[in-house]
Amino acid sequence: MECYVIDVSFTQSFQDVFTNLTIWYENSTLLPLQTHFIGEIGGIPFLTTMVSTYDYSENLWPIEVGKVINVNETDIISTFILDETDI
Repeated sequence: MECYVIDVSFTQSFQDVFTNLTIWYENSTLLPLQTHFIGEIGGIPFLTTMVSTYDYSENLWPIEVGKVINVNETDIISTFILDETDI
């Protein structure tokens, strides 16, 4: 599956927690498929991943005025404590 990837590094932690953020967007729907948050809480580094899947009632494209599409999103969120070699 082809994706657009956005990779962000914060010079000052975002919300005093996150230092890096990477999001993979499926290129045909522009829906986010996977997100990685890297940060630190209380001096402990961590990685949180969110994997998203979608079930929609019909094709998303073309977008048209008045078109209604029901989308069910399922997210699996996992958090891992990292040691210094993982960062």
